[in-house]
Amino acid sequence: MITSLRFFIVIVLALVSVKIGATTIVIVNGDGAGEGFNSNQPVSAVPGNSATTLGQQYLNVFLAAADFWESKIDSSVPIRMDASIDPLICTATGAQLGGAGPNNGFFDFSGAPKTSTIYPSALANSLAGQDLDPTDNDLTAVFNSLLNGNPSCLGGIRWWLGIDSPAPSGTISLFDTVLHEIGHGIGFLTFTSANGTRPLNLTDAYADNLFDLSRNRAWPALSNAQRAASSTNTGNLVWRGANVEARAGVITGGRRQGSLRMFAPSPFQQGSSVSHWDTALSPDELMEPFATPTSNSCATILALKDMGWKTRNECGRPVVAPILPLLLDD
Repeated sequence: MITSLRFFIVIVLALVSVKIGATTIVIVNGDGAGEGFNSNQPVSAVPGNSATTLGQQYLNVFLAAADFWESKIDSSVPIRMDASIDPLICTATGAQLGGAGPNNGFFDFSGAPKTSTIYPSALANSLAGQDLDPTDNDLTAVFNSLLNGNPSCLGGIRWWLGIDSPAPSGTISLFDTVLHEIGHGIGFLTFTSANGTRPLNLTDAYADNLFDLSRNRAWPALSNAQRAASSTNTGNLVWRGANVEARAGVITGGRRQGSLRMFAPSPFQQGSSVSHWDTALSPDELMEPFATPTSNSCATILALKDMGWKTRNECGRPVVAPILPLLLDD
């Protein structure tokens, strides 16, 4: 029996697809006429992005980020991502850059590695070898259109739309931000809430790899209250997946008892806690909560492998990230 959990309302609009190897990521354009991907505003070409309209530059950034993930994960089932560039919160001192997450979760389907465990849509489809819910897309990603040089938004900081190139001073790399958020959308996050409760009291493929060193117990074995406490147990919440444990030796800092630390500050930070690597990791990793000049993806891809993804080229070149250390998630 296929059982699912619905997390987002999905609106399907125009489609753009890109394919490398065995994996296809389909970008579902959620923008209206003249905005975001559909903007005809003239712009100058930038490194790695030769488009001369704003909308096409946005789209090229997303296609390049899709290319990266297609080179890292294998799925015979297309991964469909709702994407839009919309006005989000932005003041002179703070902004919501964007966010992404899976639209659904499935458990006890044919091909699931573990019973009573929730797998995010894209991973569940890959494991099942079929689209478990053809009426819904797999993940949703939204990014802030207000980072356009307006002085009232972060003092005039704007998106850098260059691809795989360092963001100049006063800009934030959209490419690297999209890379990060797609990582969440395909599964680098837990469905566990801040108070430790879980949907239908089921563990998920991400949380199944979390371990609390203070209690010497894995997250599925903890009570709700203990998981809530563990999420703020700084330095003692770690990843215990076999692939990360065996092969992520490139990470030399941010280890505790040989395991990689997860982000567990006190107090709890909504949107960041638990679902990121700790900022103590060195070299920095792609799925840390703050952007850094260079981010490896080795441990991140190996963590996805621990969750059940078929992966390749796990420890390839690092990702060039924004110069400014800004919070990536809302």
